[in-house]
Amino acid sequence: MTGRVLSLTVGTSAGAGWSRSAMAGRWPRGWAVSGARRAAWSIARDRQPADRGVPGVPVPGGYGLRWPAGRGVVLGALGALAAAALVFSASQLLPPSPRRVLGSWGGVLPGRPLTRDAHVVLVGVVYLALLVLVICWTLLVVNAVRKRIAASVVWCVAAVWAAPFVAGPPLFSADIFSYVAQGVMLDRGIDPYRFGPAALGSSPLLSAITPVWRHSTSPYGPIAVGLEALVSGVGTLPAVIALRALAVLGVVVAAMAAARLAAPRPESAVVALFAANPVVLLYLVSAAHWEAVLLAVLLLGVLCWRRAHYSIALLLIISAGGIKAPVLLALPVLVIARAMAAVAGRTRVGTVGRDVLVAAVGLCVISLLLPDGLGWLPALRTPSRIATMATPAVAAADAVRATAGWFGARMAAGGLIGMSRAAFAAGGLLGGVWVLATMRRRDPLRTIGFLLLLTAVCGPVLHAWYLLWGLAALVPAAAGGAVRTRTLLLVGCGTYTFTELPSARGALPPQLMISLAVVCVVTAAAVTAGGALATWRDRPGSPTLPSSMFGAAST
Repeated sequence: MTGRVLSLTVGTSAGAGWSRSAMAGRWPRGWAVSGARRAAWSIARDRQPADRGVPGVPVPGGYGLRWPAGRGVVLGALGALAAAALVFSASQLLPPSPRRVLGSWGGVLPGRPLTRDAHVVLVGVVYLALLVLVICWTLLVVNAVRKRIAASVVWCVAAVWAAPFVAGPPLFSADIFSYVAQGVMLDRGIDPYRFGPAALGSSPLLSAITPVWRHSTSPYGPIAVGLEALVSGVGTLPAVIALRALAVLGVVVAAMAAARLAAPRPESAVVALFAANPVVLLYLVSAAHWEAVLLAVLLLGVLCWRRAHYSIALLLIISAGGIKAPVLLALPVLVIARAMAAVAGRTRVGTVGRDVLVAAVGLCVISLLLPDGLGWLPALRTPSRIATMATPAVAAADAVRATAGWFGARMAAGGLIGMSRAAFAAGGLLGGVWVLATMRRRDPLRTIGFLLLLTAVCGPVLHAWYLLWGLAALVPAAAGGAVRTRTLLLVGCGTYTFTELPSARGALPPQLMISLAVVCVVTAAAVTAGGALATWRDRPGSPTLPSSMFGAAST
């Protein structure tokens, strides 16, 4: 018992006083309850097996694995119910055009139009279910970071949460139909970098595409368009299923690569931050955006670079850039980092020369995959055709325009948005230069994450899944002691996950719809910020006493 008492009180003067009094057979006043709790925790800790994600790290809470497993079961069940309600309600709100392509999807999609009252109820259920899912995710992250739940349990929870999104139809974005259309165009000899999907003529597939993208050229790289052409030959519905399966595989591979990059940080925290992330579930798993495959290839490339397979790493990064161009910003980071690691000046010159040569050869090979392999570069401006309030540049322009309106001044929205986008682009460029100039202070993976995050936030348009360019690279750091990075990831994903949800489309007044969205976003921001603060005082490897669902340390 003496050894157990001493193991509880190392490094604290008050604990040292309590241990001396306990060994002498005396209990100081006020320490009866907390002393008993600490003694029980010490005995339970000695009986605990090591966390499977981090060898040698004890799993806190209760006797055996009942309390940590119980938390996983509760959070898994609540999150699964919220996910199922979210998928079912959003499926009922799907417009008629995608239903012509998807059919009944196993009886999930409705066969007749909804009434106005049903529409209002389903929209409310979508927002409420997503808010519950964000709360469950925050609790899962906090408990995983504080080592309350084993990695295997977190993997199971993430799988249970993802199951409704995998089984349901593509939701929250119609981009997957654009992917299939671009593949069909390439099969028919139509250049997707010069023509939009409207070149296919009238068809159910064209009607499923969002109208603004029907005449837009493809902004995706040759690898993405080549994969689209590969799967589109089997038919529209099988192509949609194949792209969904490819996205799910990408999420799993990306989570596993992030866990390897985070070692020796707890694997449970990495899986909770990425695989169970609501933005990942909604926009990578359900909507099957190309970011799932992109992040898998990017993180595998960084993992190869860290294991000294430099040429393979550069080729993987270039392959990721062949899906979406912004990821190519990782190339200069890795080249500079390897040059700084070299000792002699001549060695540095040779290292940089070899890396640049490998990168150039890789880019040339990718450009030869399609007949118009370089045509995607002019098409990179395609996403800026729309302006969303979730984009910081557009929100700033709208704020300036509204402020000027209060003083009676009228400003053209288009010109103001253009100036705001230019200002944000300049700020992002300066921020990127500063990140590169100070990259000695941080790990190259974090440098890549901050660069890609700046690119997304300061870009002409920002969707929720764009944030994952940088945040996925920051997950390994957020799983450890980088509490500011973890706060950024939690609050950013928790709030932006609401930006692409279906609206009431006239069933509710616009003011009421905006109020509902604002309440959910503010609540999600408060919950995720509270979850981040609950881990603010933590340090990797320091055991704490769980006193709430957040697992706050007892003081």
